[in-house]
Amino acid sequence: MQDEQLQEDKEKNCFNKNSRTSNALKIAISGVSYQILTLVLSFVFRTIFLLVLSKEYLGLNGLFTNILSVLSLFELGVGSSIVFRMYKPIANSDVTSVGQYMRFYKKMYTTIGVIVLVVGLALLPAIKFFIKDAQEIPSDINIYFVYFLFKRKMKK
Repeated sequence: MQDEQLQEDKEKNCFNKNSRTSNALKIAISGVSYQILTLVLSFVFRTIFLLVLSKEYLGLNGLFTNILSVLSLFELGVGSSIVFRMYKPIANSDVTSVGQYMRFYKKMYTTIGVIVLVVGLALLPAIKFFIKDAQEIPSDINIYFVYFLFKRKMKK
């Protein structure tokens, strides 16, 4: 009797009732779709960027993209760790453990965000040194303002 009650409670609190194969297929399809969409959109945006704006703007875009890619290394695989650590509690419908892990990961990502912000602000005075021909930047561009806009866009 008690085993039946435990089984009913487990089924009622189940996070996902689909089979592993079905879930794996959905994840694979969405991952591949995301990669293809990202690749196609990056080519489209670069082409539009070149047609509408000059190559100097495209170069600045590339510079800021590379800087933010380096800053994203501070994540250090926390996302992969989340997936690995959350599997067992979710499979066992352990809502308490899932909540504990989520609070821990919130603290981790908040700390990582603060580190990225501090390092990004520390790089701000040195941006001009990353640009080979700083005099080729159009005079109507405030490089620091563009940097802040780019960082804000990437955080969303």
